[in-house]
Amino acid sequence: MNYHNLKNAFLKIKTRFLNLLFPIECLGCGRENFWLCPECLARIKYQRVNRCVVCKEPATLGQTHDNCREQTGLDGVIVAAEWEDEVLQEAIHKYKYNFLTGLAEPLAAILIKKIKSEPGWEHLMADKKITLVPIPLHPRRLRWRGFNQAELLAEKISQQLGWEKEKFLLQRQRYTEPQAKLKKETRQENLAGVFAITQKKEAINLERLTILVDDVLTTGATMNECARVLKENGIKEVWGIALARG
Repeated sequence: MNYHNLKNAFLKIKTRFLNLLFPIECLGCGRENFWLCPECLARIKYQRVNRCVVCKEPATLGQTHDNCREQTGLDGVIVAAEWEDEVLQEAIHKYKYNFLTGLAEPLAAILIKKIKSEPGWEHLMADKKITLVPIPLHPRRLRWRGFNQAELLAEKISQQLGWEKEKFLLQRQRYTEPQAKLKKETRQENLAGVFAITQKKEAINLERLTILVDDVLTTGATMNECARVLKENGIKEVWGIALARG
């Protein structure tokens, strides 16, 4: 049995085992056969005020303020929902740490609803080709988790909105401690030189609007470092989207 077949067989066994440990029932109300039923999904508390990723002050569509642009490569970030929403917190935690990949679909639905509910996005994206780029995991962490949670979210968004997905455009060159375990002042240092672009500049459509996808935005250091690498390689417009800001 080759590596690919062995990996698929292991993932099937792992999925069955997890289904025994965690029967599929809504995290909000306990309804069977849903991780988040339509009613509980509709009650998720969406972010009402979009904010600049740098100063966290209100900003139209989450665009980076002009006087904050020197501090980030991100042109803006859309955060879908409120971190204080307990059902959303539990869903994200189980998705990442209990390996419940079935949560990718309802979580992506939250991102898609946020995108569609922002009327200004239609103007922002008009006549632009859009590429989704999930924040990459180091191969070591990918082997441990078995999937990249950001990649699955990007895949669902791509399927629903018809946007392209480039899951291999960025790669992690070095294993790092999870950002959540570090103090704020050391997070950017922890990421220095971690990300690299995998394609030659002439092979990249530099005019596309590139959207980085992640589950949770904390200080924004990870997404900012990815944006910096993309901008240094000639990509002109880089946004981010995340479920919540922790």
